[in-house]
Amino acid sequence: TWRGRDEIKLSDGGTRKFIRDHDSIVMRGFCPEGSSSPRIGFGLCGGQILPAGALDQEPIPQVAASPAAHGFRNFELHGYWRSSSSWRVRVALAHHGVDFTNRPVHLVRDGGEQLKIGYKESLNAMAQVPALSFTDGEGKTQTMTQSLAIIDSWTHAAAPAAVPHRWCLMPSVLEGFCAVPRHCRLQKSSTPESSLSRI
Repeated sequence: TWRGRDEIKLSDGGTRKFIRDHDSIVMRGFCPEGSSSPRIGFGLCGGQILPAGALDQEPIPQVAASPAAHGFRNFELHGYWRSSSSWRVRVALAHHGVDFTNRPVHLVRDGGEQLKIGYKESLNAMAQVPALSFTDGEGKTQTMTQSLAIIDSWTHAAAPAAVPHRWCLMPSVLEGFCAVPRHCRLQKSSTPESSLSRI
């Protein structure tokens, strides 16, 4: 819990304030589904706590259509650690085996680094994160913005024609395909400005 403020309930009935390496964790987080709106949140999520650096030497998974196959290289993701949009892209890049360098953009320091002229002119004129820059096959620097657009682009670029849904992060059925971006936009639009800087 945040700085040991709350007790964590353990499966044996005990409590503890801090998690430890190799603990198995189950988290539940969502707002109840109403009569006219979908349930919002990540639902039920479980996993094991690994020691810091445990996966640092793990090979990056390779998919059928890697960035190198397109001639792309030198990926840099400009984002902020409190930005859910930035994390959304990080998850997608890891899923598709895209190796990238993280370039933090502090949305608060010095009035917001995303508002600097250099950032707006070279990466995102809307002064937002994330922004994914890379070198294309002709040696030119390209920049992609808007998390859902970045994810959708890599979903189509990485998916082999023979197995179009194997590498896809989006559901194959129409209802689910529509629901994912809808929930992402609801999450972003419903986040209070007081709790999260504009992303």
